[in-house]
Amino acid sequence: MHVLPGLRVLEGILIPAPTSRASRPPSVLASCAERRGLVSELPSSMSTADPEAPPSPGERLAALLLERSPLGAVVGWVAGIRASVHAKLLGAFLLVIVLFFAMGGLWANTIVRMSRHDELLHEAHRRVDWSRQIQHALAMQLNSTSAALMLRDEIAIASVLRENNRFNSRCWSARR
Repeated sequence: MHVLPGLRVLEGILIPAPTSRASRPPSVLASCAERRGLVSELPSSMSTADPEAPPSPGERLAALLLERSPLGAVVGWVAGIRASVHAKLLGAFLLVIVLFFAMGGLWANTIVRMSRHDELLHEAHRRVDWSRQIQHALAMQLNSTSAALMLRDEIAIASVLRENNRFNSRCWSARR
């Protein structure tokens, strides 16, 4: 196959053959290689910035994150997948959607558990209130019994004892 001067073939694609790394047109090679999924990462000399300029703080932070964190391994793994950028972005979007649904499920589960705990707490408060009412009624009954015994009134004592029996029967029936 005859190739015109200034061009070369890279995996079946005609691309300009630069004379040096600094003179490569970054947009042609980068867009062609990314569209075809031929390279996973481009050399830093292909960026549009001046190769002699010191890296910006953002570039230094990106390099630090990619080299010294698990994020770099994930980026490398995704870059190694032979698929279009569109497919990779769609996969990442769907993964985020699945994570949102999982978070929603955990949120709903938490709400259900908290509701159950709230019901149990409400039941405990009702029982405490009921026991305080019983305690108050018993104290009032003992007070009236002691007053009737101090007065030595037979009719009042009989009435208090009848009320005491009714109270005890109600307490026992309520406990069951």
